[in-house]
Amino acid sequence: IDSDSDCYVSAAISQLTRTLNTFNGSASSCYDLTNDMDIVYFLSLHGEPTLSPIVRSLMDKGAMTHICKAAVELSQASVAFNHAHHILVGITKAAGFLNINACVMPGRTWVIQAVKAGIIDAMIRSARWIPLIPIPRVIQDFIGAVQDALNRLSAYLVYRSVLRVTLK
Repeated sequence: IDSDSDCYVSAAISQLTRTLNTFNGSASSCYDLTNDMDIVYFLSLHGEPTLSPIVRSLMDKGAMTHICKAAVELSQASVAFNHAHHILVGITKAAGFLNINACVMPGRTWVIQAVKAGIIDAMIRSARWIPLIPIPRVIQDFIGAVQDALNRLSAYLVYRSVLRVTLK
């Protein structure tokens, strides 16, 4: 997989971008976006906890910005309560992606990309769906991933460049 990492990553990012561009907030649109976020998230697991060629390619191709924008779109969706779990699963994947990259690629660049794309607001806004989710495991995964992501992000708030973006 490492020798073809650019091909896999390009296909995954292209599909996520297409889905983002056609996102309309409907239940099926949320489902499609969550599935595309899954692909990017699972690609990022390849080679963890090291900076594998596929993770480097994901970051080089702007995966952090794309997956965070997808999280923002999901967090703003208004779907029936029986589809709310798709939203939390998508946000959980975005937070997980952020957590993975914090481990394998520490640095301010990805934090700035995530904050500019609106990941903090998306994670907070998505909490409104928790009371509607009948599956405890989805809630536990969401809370755990979001807590970890916010803890990792807060460690970077000491840097002026990150603080500027956060305050905007």
